[in-house]
Amino acid sequence: KKTGEVRQLRNKAGDERSLQNNTVMVLYEDSSETMWVGTYKKGISYFNECAFKFGAEYMGDISCIEEDKEGYVWLGINDVGIIYWNSVTGNRAAFPQKGTDKLITDAIVCILKASDGKLWIGTLGGGLICYDNGRIIHYKKNIPERQNSLAHNNVLALAEDKQGIIWIGTLGGGVQSLNPKTGLFTTYNTTSAGLISDYVSSLCMGKEGSLWIGTVQGLSELDIETKKVVNLEGTKSGKEYFSDQNISQVYEDSRGLIWIGTCEGLNVYNPKTDELIILGVEQGVSSPIISGIVEDGNENIWVTTARGITNVIPAVDLK
Repeated sequence: KKTGEVRQLRNKAGDERSLQNNTVMVLYEDSSETMWVGTYKKGISYFNECAFKFGAEYMGDISCIEEDKEGYVWLGINDVGIIYWNSVTGNRAAFPQKGTDKLITDAIVCILKASDGKLWIGTLGGGLICYDNGRIIHYKKNIPERQNSLAHNNVLALAEDKQGIIWIGTLGGGVQSLNPKTGLFTTYNTTSAGLISDYVSSLCMGKEGSLWIGTVQGLSELDIETKKVVNLEGTKSGKEYFSDQNISQVYEDSRGLIWIGTCEGLNVYNPKTDELIILGVEQGVSSPIISGIVEDGNENIWVTTARGITNVIPAVDLK
C-alpha cells in the first residue's frame, strides 16, 4: 500500500496455503480484514494481509457469498444448493435444515440477505426463491404469462433499495422490482422503460438513488424515484467507450466511482465528471476477463479475474 506495487497471488502446486485455484468467482472481506475467496471447483481460500498466506476450505463450486447480521456466511453452490457457515467456529450446514421445504436443485447464481432478515436466492432456470423464517416461497414466470409474475426464470442479480424493495436482474426479462409486502412486480425492460438490454448480468444499488444495471450490451442507470433510464456505452458525452459492452459486474465504491467489469478489461467511470479510465493487463490487472469487484475497509478495490486476484489502490480521494 505504501509503494503502490501490484502483487499477483496465485496457486502453487503442492502448496495448500496458496490460492487453491487461479479462477476466482467471488470475493468477501470480513470485519477482521480477512479476504474470503470463492474459487472455481476448489472451495474457499482466505487471505489476511498480516499473514501473507491463504488457507483453504473445500466446499464445492461457489458462485456467490453473502453475510447476515449474525455473522453467518451464506454460500451459493452450483451443485449442492446453499450452505451457511460460521467462519469463526467453522460450523457449516446445508440449507434449509430438515423439517423445512426443500430447495430446488437448480444452480444458485446470487444471494441477497435483505434488511428484514429474508434470504433471497436467484437461480439459473429455477426462478427466484425467498426464505422467510422457515417458509420458502418460489417465484417463477407464469406460462401462459399473467400480469403479476417473474419475468424470467434465470435470475442473475439481486439488490435492495432503502424502502426494502427487491430488485431482480434476469437474463432475458430485463429488471423487475418486487414489493415483498404486496407481492407485486414492476417490470423495466427494453420496451417498457428503454433499458439498453433485457439480458442483465449485474445490479448495483447506488448511494445517490440510482440502480446501475450491467447488461450484455452496455450499462443502464435507472433513477429509483423518477424511473427514468439513461443508457451508457461509455461516457455520456460519447467521447470514450467501455472496453467491451458485455458487462459481467458493476460496482459503486465509497467515492461514487462506478467499476465496470467486462471480458476486455476493467472500466472505472466517474459519473460526476463523466470521465472513464480503462485498466487492463498493461496496467497490472491479472487478466482482462473480470469476474467480481468489491471494496475493502481501507477503500481499496479487489478484483477477481480469470487468472487470479488484483488489488487496485485508487490514488485520489474524491469524497
